[in-house]
Amino acid sequence: MAWFILAYKLGVPVRRLQRETSSTDFIRWVEFLRLEKEREENERYVTTADQHYLAQIAMEICKGNVKHPSRLKIRDFLLKFMKKKSGEKISTEEKADQTKNYFMNVLGVKKNG
Repeated sequence: MAWFILAYKLGVPVRRLQRETSSTDFIRWVEFLRLEKEREENERYVTTADQHYLAQIAMEICKGNVKHPSRLKIRDFLLKFMKKKSGEKISTEEKADQTKNYFMNVLGVKKNG
């Protein structure tokens, strides 16, 4: 499978890549692709300045609607993306419900029924 991924990334046919790439180069490419994927995954969990700014806006909006606005903290409004356990799948609906429940808890709103 690694040959196909590398060929796709480089935009060359698999046969040509296999013919023109030494085993040492291939191993180095595979390691490079693994590190690149790991870096991309880690970047997903870093809070950007835009995300921080949007969290501040959300917090300011909520301050007018809660009993104790001084208890609100910016970290409560930053979305937390957790790495999923291998094999665990979460549907879009479940993600939406988790986010909704989180913000309802922050706002102190209780579920009906």
